[in-house]
Amino acid sequence: VVLLALHLTAGVVVNAQSERTDTVRFGKVVYHYFHNVPYIDIIKFVFGKRIDIFDGVVKTYAALVDKLPLAFTLHIEGEDYDKSIPVRKQITAPVLDVKSINVQTQEENGLKRIDFTLSNTGSLDAQEGVASIESRNSAISVEGNMEENVSAISSGDTWSGSFFCRTEGDGEMQFAIDYTAGGYSIKKVFTVDMTSRIEDFESGIFAQQWQNDINFPWVIDSSAAHSGIFSARSAQIPNNKSSVLAISSNVVSDDSVSFYVKVSSEKNYDFFKFYIDDVEKVSLSGNTSSAWKYKSFPVSAGEHTFKFEYVKDYSGSDGSDAAWIDDVRLPLQGSCVGLGGVAADNVVITPNPSDKQTCISGLEGNAKIFLFDVNGRKIQEIRTSSSSIVINTENLSVGTYYICIETNNNLITKKLIIAR
Repeated sequence: VVLLALHLTAGVVVNAQSERTDTVRFGKVVYHYFHNVPYIDIIKFVFGKRIDIFDGVVKTYAALVDKLPLAFTLHIEGEDYDKSIPVRKQITAPVLDVKSINVQTQEENGLKRIDFTLSNTGSLDAQEGVASIESRNSAISVEGNMEENVSAISSGDTWSGSFFCRTEGDGEMQFAIDYTAGGYSIKKVFTVDMTSRIEDFESGIFAQQWQNDINFPWVIDSSAAHSGIFSARSAQIPNNKSSVLAISSNVVSDDSVSFYVKVSSEKNYDFFKFYIDDVEKVSLSGNTSSAWKYKSFPVSAGEHTFKFEYVKDYSGSDGSDAAWIDDVRLPLQGSCVGLGGVAADNVVITPNPSDKQTCISGLEGNAKIFLFDVNGRKIQEIRTSSSSIVINTENLSVGTYYICIETNNNLITKKLIIAR
């Protein structure tokens, strides 16, 4: 009996269309690669035995998708042995991302330092790679190295680095960070608002785009400050009323919001409250005026609203009957557009989810299109030289499929959902 153990992985990266041979008991396993994607073409055994993968499913171009299940059959044939063995395996692959960025101004030379964090959330370690930065508008010019070598990133781990640049004006800076490791890459374009993220109220006005309460607005106050001369103070309000100061921000990547606060109020009845997207994060009451309290909270990328509120109950007051905030640090504002997962591409699949048909657009040059089900079985293969093509999906069962597109220079995998 011949014993054979196979482990399919998309993590071995060699030159395209190359071959690797592994020695096993009583024979050898021959692996072939296409665009860094391994598939087993034929397994040969020396003592007259031969193993063929006759349904070709292992030759799937969906191998770059992490945790994709594959099903295939091994046919083992020899002089005294003939057996077909069904095999189910799961692809393991890295999943790369530019997880977060931060931009800081260096006082000693005026340069801006762009700190970035790369991540690998896949089930396979990412190989050593390269991160690079590219200016996308005239407001930014990169200083020093435009590339940085990245060490291997283990599954579930991160890696951090920095680039340096000069900027002009107080508008928006736009740049792209590209991370490539083996046959995998991710590129993200960041647009960052370069106006100050610190609201210290020292200008004597609300410098940021604050949304101030119309009936009971917060005011700039010089009676107390955490630093400098000014802070923001809640309005003098009657019972059963509140004074609200809020600001909305499109956060470019995972960051934080922080501020200093002090309160002088009727304890357990009148409160200072802070909310992120209407979720209460801080509730303070009583007299904290002798010491400012520092508060900081993580903020995910996306649109968020930060709200500061002083609210009174139905009767009574004590102390100054107010709250103050100062040195508010807002998250980095801007936007982020991802330009790739496995490889940067312009391919769009619409509609998705699909019912009777779906259109694949953004194709380049001669392309092979493979449609696989969730088990890795090839459903359809199409060749086209057009920039778009319509696929009939009305005979497909409801569920998840993978569209894999092979071009001259790229290998692209997209998920397709059939829903009715």
